[in-house]
Amino acid sequence: MRRVVLTGAATLVGAEIFRALLHRIEVHSIALLMPLDETARTQTLQRLEAFAGPLPRSVSVITGDMRLPRFGLSEEAWNALAASVDIGIHCGQREVPDQNLELARQANVAPVETWIQLLEHNPSLRLHHLSTAFIGGTRRGLFTEFDLDCGQSFHNAFERSKFEAETRLRESTVADRIAIYRPSHVLGCAATGQAFDFGGAYPLLSTIAEAAILPGDARARLDFVPADYVASAIVTLALNNAAGTFHLACGWETSLPVRDAVKLAAGGRNRARGARLLPRAAAWPLQLAGASSADGLTSRALAFTTARDLLHQGPVFDTYLADRALKPAGITRPAPALWLETATRHAQACAWKSRTTRD
Repeated sequence: MRRVVLTGAATLVGAEIFRALLHRIEVHSIALLMPLDETARTQTLQRLEAFAGPLPRSVSVITGDMRLPRFGLSEEAWNALAASVDIGIHCGQREVPDQNLELARQANVAPVETWIQLLEHNPSLRLHHLSTAFIGGTRRGLFTEFDLDCGQSFHNAFERSKFEAETRLRESTVADRIAIYRPSHVLGCAATGQAFDFGGAYPLLSTIAEAAILPGDARARLDFVPADYVASAIVTLALNNAAGTFHLACGWETSLPVRDAVKLAAGGRNRARGARLLPRAAAWPLQLAGASSADGLTSRALAFTTARDLLHQGPVFDTYLADRALKPAGITRPAPALWLETATRHAQACAWKSRTTRD
Protein backbone atom coordinates (compact mmCIF):
# COMPACT_ATOMS: atom_id res chain seq x y z
CA MET A 1 0.00 0.00 0.00
CA ARG A 2 1.29 3.43 -0.95
CA ARG A 3 1.57 6.45 1.34
CA VAL A 4 1.47 9.79 -0.47
CA VAL A 5 2.25 13.37 0.49
CA LEU A 6 0.83 15.97 -1.89
CA THR A 7 1.57 19.67 -2.16
CA GLY A 8 -0.48 22.11 -4.20
CA ALA A 9 -3.77 20.23 -3.83
CA ALA A 10 -5.60 23.54 -4.29
CA THR A 11 -4.26 24.08 -7.81
CA LEU A 12 -5.81 23.14 -11.14
CA VAL A 13 -3.67 20.00 -11.57
CA GLY A 14 -3.17 19.29 -7.87
CA ALA A 15 -6.90 18.98 -7.21
CA GLU A 16 -7.28 16.55 -10.12
CA ILE A 17 -4.38 14.50 -8.79
CA PHE A 18 -5.97 14.44 -5.34
CA ARG A 19 -9.27 13.24 -6.80
CA ALA A 20 -7.48 10.57 -8.85
CA LEU A 21 -5.56 9.34 -5.78
CA LEU A 22 -8.80 8.91 -3.83
CA HIS A 23 -9.96 6.37 -6.41
CA ARG A 24 -6.82 4.23 -6.37
CA ILE A 25 -7.01 1.19 -4.09
CA GLU A 26 -3.21 1.04 -3.91
CA VAL A 27 -3.15 4.32 -1.97
CA HIS A 28 -3.29 3.73 1.77
CA SER A 29 -3.00 7.35 2.94
CA ILE A 30 -2.74 10.88 1.57
CA ALA A 31 -1.13 13.70 3.54
CA LEU A 32 -1.88 17.19 2.25
CA LEU A 33 0.54 20.03 2.94
CA MET A 34 -1.72 22.97 3.71
CA PRO A 35 -1.21 26.66 4.63
CA LEU A 36 -0.54 27.67 8.22
CA ASP A 37 -3.43 30.15 8.11
CA GLU A 38 -6.46 28.37 9.59
CA THR A 39 -9.06 30.28 7.58
CA ALA A 40 -7.29 29.63 4.27
CA ARG A 41 -6.81 25.99 5.20
CA THR A 42 -10.46 25.48 6.11
CA GLN A 43 -11.66 27.14 2.92
CA THR A 44 -9.30 25.03 0.82
CA LEU A 45 -10.47 21.79 2.41
CA GLN A 46 -14.11 22.77 1.89
CA ARG A 47 -13.43 23.46 -1.79
CA LEU A 48 -11.60 20.16 -2.18
CA GLU A 49 -14.48 18.29 -0.57
CA ALA A 50 -16.96 19.97 -2.90
CA PHE A 51 -14.78 18.99 -5.85
CA ALA A 52 -13.69 15.46 -4.91
CA GLY A 53 -16.41 14.34 -2.49
CA PRO A 54 -16.29 13.66 1.26
CA LEU A 55 -12.74 13.23 2.48
CA PRO A 56 -12.06 9.75 3.88
CA ARG A 57 -10.15 9.08 7.10
CA SER A 58 -7.11 8.18 5.04
CA VAL A 59 -6.61 11.90 4.26
CA SER A 60 -4.63 13.91 6.78
CA VAL A 61 -3.40 17.49 6.85
CA ILE A 62 0.09 18.80 7.58
CA THR A 63 0.35 22.55 8.11
CA GLY A 64 3.45 24.28 6.84
CA ASP A 65 5.01 26.62 4.32
CA MET A 66 6.73 25.24 1.22
CA ARG A 67 9.01 28.26 1.01
CA LEU A 68 10.65 27.55 4.38
CA PRO A 69 13.34 25.01 5.29
CA ARG A 70 11.73 21.69 6.31
CA PHE A 71 8.45 23.23 5.03
CA GLY A 72 8.35 25.15 8.31
CA LEU A 73 7.95 21.93 10.31
CA SER A 74 9.61 21.20 13.63
CA GLU A 75 12.45 18.71 13.52
CA GLU A 76 10.23 16.10 15.15
CA ALA A 77 7.41 16.64 12.63
CA TRP A 78 9.95 16.66 9.81
CA ASN A 79 11.39 13.30 10.83
CA ALA A 80 7.90 11.87 11.21
CA LEU A 81 6.97 13.03 7.70
CA ALA A 82 10.14 11.59 6.19
CA ALA A 83 9.41 8.20 7.75
CA SER A 84 5.70 8.09 6.94
CA VAL A 85 5.55 8.43 3.13
CA ASP A 86 6.97 6.66 0.10
CA ILE A 87 5.57 8.87 -2.69
CA GLY A 88 5.86 12.64 -2.86
CA ILE A 89 3.85 14.56 -5.48
CA HIS A 90 4.85 18.20 -5.65
CA CYS A 91 2.32 20.43 -7.44
CA GLY A 92 2.74 23.56 -5.35
CA GLN A 93 3.96 26.44 -7.48
CA ARG A 94 3.65 30.10 -8.37
CA GLU A 95 2.66 30.27 -12.04
CA VAL A 96 2.12 34.02 -12.43
CA PRO A 97 3.74 35.00 -15.76
CA ASP A 98 5.41 38.16 -14.43
CA GLN A 99 9.04 39.19 -14.00
CA ASN A 100 9.26 38.86 -10.20
CA LEU A 101 12.08 36.33 -10.06
CA GLU A 102 12.52 36.61 -6.29
CA LEU A 103 8.95 35.50 -5.56
CA ALA A 104 9.10 32.86 -8.28
CA ARG A 105 12.27 31.37 -6.80
CA GLN A 106 10.82 31.34 -3.29
CA ALA A 107 7.79 29.36 -4.47
CA ASN A 108 9.26 27.24 -7.27
CA VAL A 109 12.93 26.64 -6.45
CA ALA A 110 13.22 26.75 -2.65
CA PRO A 111 10.82 23.78 -2.08
CA VAL A 112 13.02 21.62 -4.30
CA GLU A 113 15.84 21.84 -1.74
CA THR A 114 13.50 20.52 0.95
CA TRP A 115 12.37 17.66 -1.28
CA ILE A 116 15.98 16.71 -1.97
CA GLN A 117 16.64 16.62 1.77
CA LEU A 118 13.55 14.45 2.30
CA LEU A 119 14.73 12.03 -0.39
CA GLU A 120 18.17 11.87 1.22
CA HIS A 121 16.55 11.22 4.60
CA ASN A 122 14.29 8.41 3.31
CA PRO A 123 15.91 6.11 0.70
CA SER A 124 12.54 4.55 -0.19
CA LEU A 125 10.88 7.88 -1.02
CA ARG A 126 10.32 8.85 -4.67
CA LEU A 127 9.43 12.37 -5.84
CA HIS A 128 7.06 13.28 -8.68
CA HIS A 129 7.58 16.92 -9.57
CA LEU A 130 5.17 19.05 -11.62
CA SER A 131 7.14 21.26 -13.98
CA THR A 132 6.05 22.79 -17.28
CA ALA A 133 6.86 22.17 -20.92
CA PHE A 134 7.42 25.90 -21.21
CA ILE A 135 10.82 25.72 -19.59
CA GLY A 136 11.62 25.54 -23.31
CA GLY A 137 11.23 29.33 -23.14
CA THR A 138 12.09 31.05 -26.39
CA ARG A 139 13.39 27.92 -28.10
CA ARG A 140 11.88 27.27 -31.52
CA GLY A 141 11.47 23.77 -32.89
CA LEU A 142 11.66 20.37 -31.23
CA PHE A 143 12.13 20.30 -27.45
CA THR A 144 12.44 16.69 -26.28
CA GLU A 145 11.98 14.97 -22.95
CA PHE A 146 15.77 14.66 -22.76
CA ASP A 147 16.37 18.39 -23.28
CA LEU A 148 16.76 20.99 -20.57
CA ASP A 149 19.41 23.64 -21.17
CA CYS A 150 19.37 24.48 -24.86
CA GLY A 151 20.65 28.03 -24.45
CA GLN A 152 17.08 29.33 -24.39
CA SER A 153 15.98 32.55 -22.74
CA PHE A 154 12.66 32.93 -20.93
CA HIS A 155 9.56 35.05 -21.30
CA ASN A 156 8.94 35.39 -17.56
CA ALA A 157 10.04 34.45 -14.05
CA PHE A 158 7.73 31.41 -13.95
CA GLU A 159 9.50 29.75 -16.88
CA ARG A 160 12.96 30.62 -15.57
CA SER A 161 12.29 29.45 -12.00
CA LYS A 162 10.81 26.14 -13.14
CA PHE A 163 13.89 25.66 -15.32
CA GLU A 164 16.11 26.33 -12.30
CA ALA A 165 14.12 23.84 -10.20
CA GLU A 166 14.52 21.13 -12.82
CA THR A 167 18.23 21.85 -13.10
CA ARG A 168 18.66 21.45 -9.36
CA LEU A 169 16.71 18.17 -9.31
CA ARG A 170 18.66 16.72 -12.22
CA GLU A 171 21.99 17.62 -10.62
CA SER A 172 21.07 16.18 -7.20
CA THR A 173 22.40 12.89 -5.86
CA VAL A 174 18.82 11.54 -5.69
CA ALA A 175 17.92 12.22 -9.34
CA ASP A 176 17.35 8.51 -9.98
CA ARG A 177 14.29 8.63 -7.68
CA ILE A 178 12.71 11.68 -9.28
CA ALA A 179 10.15 11.91 -12.08
CA ILE A 180 9.54 15.27 -13.73
CA TYR A 181 6.30 16.03 -15.57
CA ARG A 182 6.06 18.78 -18.14
CA PRO A 183 2.47 19.54 -19.16
CA SER A 184 1.75 22.06 -21.88
CA HIS A 185 -1.20 24.51 -21.62
CA VAL A 186 -3.52 22.89 -19.04
CA LEU A 187 -7.29 23.46 -18.90
CA GLY A 188 -10.19 21.63 -17.21
CA CYS A 189 -11.55 18.13 -17.76
CA ALA A 190 -11.96 17.15 -21.38
CA ALA A 191 -15.49 15.74 -21.12
CA THR A 192 -17.11 18.39 -18.91
CA GLY A 193 -14.78 21.39 -18.88
CA GLN A 194 -14.87 21.29 -15.07
CA ALA A 195 -11.89 22.93 -13.39
CA PHE A 196 -10.99 23.30 -9.72
CA ASP A 197 -9.54 26.74 -10.30
CA PHE A 198 -8.69 29.03 -13.21
CA GLY A 199 -4.91 28.83 -13.15
CA GLY A 200 -3.00 26.92 -15.79
CA ALA A 201 -3.81 28.10 -19.31
CA TYR A 202 -7.01 29.97 -18.41
CA PRO A 203 -5.44 33.44 -18.81
CA LEU A 204 -4.45 32.37 -22.33
CA LEU A 205 -7.91 30.93 -23.00
CA SER A 206 -9.53 34.11 -21.71
CA THR A 207 -7.30 36.14 -24.00
CA ILE A 208 -8.08 34.26 -27.19
CA ALA A 209 -11.78 33.93 -26.31
CA GLU A 210 -12.45 37.59 -25.61
CA ALA A 211 -9.98 39.78 -27.46
CA ALA A 212 -10.89 41.61 -30.65
CA ILE A 213 -7.29 42.12 -31.81
CA LEU A 214 -4.25 40.02 -30.91
CA PRO A 215 -0.58 39.94 -31.85
CA GLY A 216 -0.17 36.43 -33.19
CA ASP A 217 0.74 34.12 -36.04
CA ALA A 218 -2.37 32.32 -37.30
CA ARG A 219 -0.26 29.37 -38.48
CA ALA A 220 1.60 28.79 -35.19
CA ARG A 221 0.45 25.86 -33.07
CA LEU A 222 -1.03 25.85 -29.55
CA ASP A 223 -0.63 22.71 -27.42
CA PHE A 224 -3.50 22.23 -24.92
CA VAL A 225 -4.08 19.27 -22.58
CA PRO A 226 -6.92 18.62 -20.09
CA ALA A 227 -6.17 18.47 -16.37
CA ASP A 228 -7.73 15.03 -15.92
CA TYR A 229 -5.33 13.57 -18.49
CA VAL A 230 -2.37 15.20 -16.74
CA ALA A 231 -3.53 13.91 -13.35
CA SER A 232 -4.20 10.37 -14.58
CA ALA A 233 -0.78 10.25 -16.18
CA ILE A 234 1.05 11.50 -13.08
CA VAL A 235 -0.81 9.22 -10.66
CA THR A 236 -0.32 6.16 -12.88
CA LEU A 237 3.38 6.80 -13.33
CA ALA A 238 3.85 7.63 -9.65
CA LEU A 239 2.26 4.37 -8.55
CA ASN A 240 4.55 2.55 -11.00
CA ASN A 241 7.69 4.15 -9.56
CA ALA A 242 8.52 6.07 -12.72
CA ALA A 243 11.67 8.15 -13.00
CA GLY A 244 12.85 10.49 -15.74
CA THR A 245 11.14 13.31 -17.62
CA PHE A 246 7.76 13.06 -19.31
CA HIS A 247 6.07 15.54 -21.64
CA LEU A 248 2.32 15.59 -21.01
CA ALA A 249 1.44 17.42 -24.20
CA CYS A 250 -0.68 16.77 -27.26
CA GLY A 251 2.26 17.09 -29.64
CA TRP A 252 2.53 18.72 -33.05
CA GLU A 253 0.06 16.55 -34.96
CA THR A 254 -2.98 17.23 -32.75
CA SER A 255 -2.02 20.70 -31.53
CA LEU A 256 -4.18 23.51 -32.89
CA PRO A 257 -3.18 26.25 -35.29
CA VAL A 258 -3.71 29.56 -33.52
CA ARG A 259 -6.49 30.51 -35.97
CA ASP A 260 -8.42 27.33 -35.06
CA ALA A 261 -7.91 27.76 -31.32
CA VAL A 262 -9.14 31.36 -31.50
CA LYS A 263 -12.21 30.28 -33.45
CA LEU A 264 -13.10 27.49 -31.00
CA ALA A 265 -12.57 29.71 -27.95
CA ALA A 266 -14.66 32.49 -29.46
CA GLY A 267 -17.42 29.96 -30.19
CA GLY A 268 -17.35 28.83 -26.57
CA ARG A 269 -17.75 32.49 -25.61
CA ASN A 270 -20.81 32.74 -27.91
CA ARG A 271 -19.04 35.14 -30.24
CA ALA A 272 -19.73 35.04 -33.96
CA ARG A 273 -16.18 36.02 -34.83
CA GLY A 274 -12.84 35.45 -33.14
CA ALA A 275 -9.97 37.85 -32.63
CA ARG A 276 -8.21 39.36 -35.58
CA LEU A 277 -4.56 38.30 -35.61
CA LEU A 278 -1.95 40.88 -36.54
CA PRO A 279 1.85 40.71 -36.74
CA ARG A 280 3.52 41.79 -33.52
CA ALA A 281 4.90 45.00 -34.98
CA ALA A 282 1.47 46.04 -36.27
CA ALA A 283 -0.42 45.07 -33.11
CA TRP A 284 2.02 46.56 -30.60
CA PRO A 285 0.54 50.10 -30.51
CA LEU A 286 -3.04 48.86 -30.33
CA GLN A 287 -5.18 48.43 -27.24
CA LEU A 288 -6.92 45.09 -26.85
CA ALA A 289 -10.68 45.36 -26.94
CA GLY A 290 -12.63 43.11 -24.58
CA ALA A 291 -9.65 41.12 -23.37
CA SER A 292 -10.42 41.37 -19.66
CA SER A 293 -12.62 38.80 -17.94
CA ALA A 294 -14.93 39.01 -15.00
CA ASP A 295 -13.03 37.19 -12.27
CA GLY A 296 -9.59 38.52 -13.04
CA LEU A 297 -8.50 35.67 -15.29
CA THR A 298 -6.55 38.23 -17.21
CA SER A 299 -6.15 41.97 -17.57
CA ARG A 300 -5.70 43.92 -20.78
CA ALA A 301 -1.98 44.31 -20.12
CA LEU A 302 -1.50 40.63 -19.27
CA ALA A 303 -3.62 39.57 -22.23
CA PHE A 304 -1.40 41.48 -24.63
CA THR A 305 1.77 40.06 -23.06
CA THR A 306 0.33 36.54 -23.12
CA ALA A 307 -0.57 36.79 -26.78
CA ARG A 308 2.77 38.35 -27.68
CA ASP A 309 4.69 35.51 -25.99
CA LEU A 310 2.50 32.49 -26.77
CA LEU A 311 0.71 33.02 -30.08
CA HIS A 312 3.88 32.63 -32.10
CA GLN A 313 5.70 29.41 -32.80
CA GLY A 314 7.93 28.42 -29.92
CA PRO A 315 9.04 24.98 -28.75
CA VAL A 316 7.35 21.84 -30.10
CA PHE A 317 7.08 18.97 -27.63
CA ASP A 318 7.76 15.32 -28.31
CA THR A 319 5.86 12.81 -26.13
CA TYR A 320 7.77 9.60 -26.84
CA LEU A 321 8.64 8.57 -23.27
CA ALA A 322 5.25 9.55 -21.87
CA ASP A 323 3.36 7.72 -24.60
CA ARG A 324 5.44 4.57 -24.15
CA ALA A 325 5.00 4.61 -20.36
CA LEU A 326 1.25 5.32 -20.45
CA LYS A 327 0.25 2.97 -23.26
CA PRO A 328 -0.05 -0.15 -21.02
CA ALA A 329 -2.51 1.76 -18.81
CA GLY A 330 -4.61 2.83 -21.81
CA ILE A 331 -4.15 6.54 -21.02
CA THR A 332 -4.37 8.71 -24.11
CA ARG A 333 -4.75 12.44 -24.48
CA PRO A 334 -7.84 13.74 -26.29
CA ALA A 335 -7.17 16.12 -29.18
CA PRO A 336 -7.87 19.72 -28.12
CA ALA A 337 -10.09 20.26 -31.17
CA LEU A 338 -12.62 17.97 -29.45
CA TRP A 339 -12.83 19.72 -26.08
CA LEU A 340 -11.47 23.30 -26.20
CA GLU A 341 -14.89 24.83 -26.86
CA THR A 342 -16.35 22.82 -23.95
CA ALA A 343 -13.61 24.15 -21.65
CA THR A 344 -14.40 27.70 -22.74
CA ARG A 345 -18.15 27.28 -22.14
CA HIS A 346 -17.52 25.96 -18.63
CA ALA A 347 -15.20 28.87 -17.85
CA GLN A 348 -17.84 31.27 -19.14
CA ALA A 349 -20.54 29.71 -16.97
CA CYS A 350 -18.36 29.84 -13.86
CA ALA A 351 -16.20 32.92 -14.22
CA TRP A 352 -17.22 35.08 -17.16
CA LYS A 353 -20.72 36.07 -16.00
CA SER A 354 -20.12 39.80 -16.27
CA ARG A 355 -17.68 42.05 -18.03
CA THR A 356 -15.29 44.21 -16.11
CA THR A 357 -12.02 45.83 -17.03
CA ARG A 358 -8.95 45.51 -14.83
CA ASP A 359 -5.73 47.04 -16.11
